[in-house]
Amino acid sequence: MIASNHHYVVVYDLRSPSMEILDNRRSDRTLLQLYGDQIDVLHKHFTMFLNKKKASKSIDYFSIVPERLEMEWQTVYNDVDCGVFVMHHMGTYFGGGTSSWDAKIKKESVCVVFFFLPNSLLCITFF
Repeated sequence: MIASNHHYVVVYDLRSPSMEILDNRRSDRTLLQLYGDQIDVLHKHFTMFLNKKKASKSIDYFSIVPERLEMEWQTVYNDVDCGVFVMHHMGTYFGGGTSSWDAKIKKESVCVVFFFLPNSLLCITFF
């Protein structure tokens, strides 16, 4: 999905009806504030598709509430690499929440760059 030039992943679990949002941004805002009506529109179309295909569990999907997963590597300062996070999340997440997910992503660090000589720099990383 893409909202306001920001990419994120929406996961539907077909075995046990659930909807999870994987987003690299750390935020306390509501789903509506973060994504507008995109999540609701996606869910509406997904349930319509399941009904049309007469999926056995389609009725279970109508009442699910989207859950935005909290991950220790969510970022505050990095607002340009969301596409990289999306590709990584799609390749490493297989459902079931974050407890069993080994994404191999380190926590965000703040890299302070000091320019001290022409054409050289020093990056100090804080954790």
